[in-house]
Amino acid sequence: MSFRSLPLIVLLLFIGYWCIAQTGSLSLGGGTTVLAFLTKDSVIITADTKEIIINQKTGDTSYIIVPKIRQVGNVFFAFSDFYELYDYDKGGKVFDMQSLFTECQKKDSDDIVSGFKDFLDNLKTKINELSMEYPFLPNSFKNRVMSGVIIIQFKDETPHCIFGLLILNGDAAPNLNPRFKPINSLVNPMPLGRFQYISSFLASNQTYLSSPRPNMKEKLIKLIRVQIAQDSAAVGCPIDQVVIRRNAYKWQPRFYCK
Repeated sequence: MSFRSLPLIVLLLFIGYWCIAQTGSLSLGGGTTVLAFLTKDSVIITADTKEIIINQKTGDTSYIIVPKIRQVGNVFFAFSDFYELYDYDKGGKVFDMQSLFTECQKKDSDDIVSGFKDFLDNLKTKINELSMEYPFLPNSFKNRVMSGVIIIQFKDETPHCIFGLLILNGDAAPNLNPRFKPINSLVNPMPLGRFQYISSFLASNQTYLSSPRPNMKEKLIKLIRVQIAQDSAAVGCPIDQVVIRRNAYKWQPRFYCK
């Protein structure tokens, strides 16, 4: 080996290290707790805002605050695992499942089912594109996307929703056939994501949600805090809440845990 070749070798080693460092900055986020509760004249949606960011190359974990409840006109929605993808060498976020749904719903205006079907088609296409661009992504992302889904809109006098577990499994058709149902035909409250400690609390306090309801907004915030207290590695404060009525909605002040 001649000394003249050493600069070339050093350059190639530097480029190889640079490429590893670049791909090592890619992260995948997810995890949440959402409750939707039906009252006599409204729907109250309450959610935590903590997002876990796991670096897919180093395994390092960090946390950011992200709104889990989103709004498109008079449509409100949330996903339990919303699969955000970050590549900080490209400026940060390169994929956001919630933003993708927002784009599709804007195109379909008030047609919730059509917007959701359009979202499913675009989601499969986007995941295939990301899988080719980032080949080291975990198979759980490339081959199987699983998330709870709730999409709410008032139709005439009655709040309706699409609610269920969405599974995109490889090239198979999605398991969730979007049907726009009256909310009063479903469980109340409707939980998404991580809620095992909320379930235990309600089992031990069976009249908690059936007692007089002037303070129902505070009660739902307490339920999210019950989950946070036992599951702080995955969910956390602050807590967002919106009250939806037929012709109006109101975002409540963000609740910060002490």
